[in-house]
Amino acid sequence: MTGALWFFLSLVSRHSSPMMNVAIIAAAGQGTRLAGKRPKQFLELAGTPILIHTLKAFERCDVIHEIIVVLAAEETEGFLALAEAHGLRKIASVVPVAVPAGAFSLVNARTRAPATGA
Repeated sequence: MTGALWFFLSLVSRHSSPMMNVAIIAAAGQGTRLAGKRPKQFLELAGTPILIHTLKAFERCDVIHEIIVVLAAEETEGFLALAEAHGLRKIASVVPVAVPAGAFSLVNARTRAPATGA
């Protein structure tokens, strides 16, 4: 997905429990430069939204345990139905943000990442 930020968080417990890798997918852009009716992450490529292609890649990745998706607040409900329809199982959280989203949105997503250990 062009212009998307992807990065991984490795969350390590202070009690030496196994590491948990969480992918945070920042997909709250509006695609204004594209001038489409929908944000570009929801445009279809080969009959499937671009965001779903991205998420399926993380679903297939054995080292990623959970996925947090950062979306524009108005896209959240439709996205949840779309994710369910495509059988995405690793989505742990969807973080709705006001657009334009910025670095604060990613910090907010980071706080939603699960803590490991007791």
